Amino acid sequence: MHLRIVLDILRQNELYAKLPKCEFNKPELQFLGHIVGRHGIRMDPAKTAAISDWPVPKHVHQLRFFLGLATYFRTFVQGFSKLVSPMTDLTKGKTHARNAGKGLVGTLSESV
Repeated sequence: MHLRIVLDILRQNELYAKLPKCEFNKPELQFLGHIVGRHGIRMDPAKTAAISDWPVPKHVHQLRFFLGLATYFRTFVQGFSKLVSPMTDLTKGKTHARNAGKGLVGTLSESV
């Protein structure tokens, strides 16, 4: 019944779906780096592995790239802003310690 309503609304607004991209009657599906199911939304394990296996950044550019990837999942990490604050300071030049990001990246990776 719900599917019929959705398809009717799409048709009324002249919107069409590509059948190969549609998934019906599945308990969960992947969508934009998340797993969506009847119990809610959770992180895709493949994305979690990408963050956990990330090499230690050696340059500010690499640290910014890591922070960009990790920020995508900020809603799933409790206290994300507190974990990321020291790393953000490193990107602004407020801290001048080599390998200071090493422990910070590991801490964030474990939280994900």
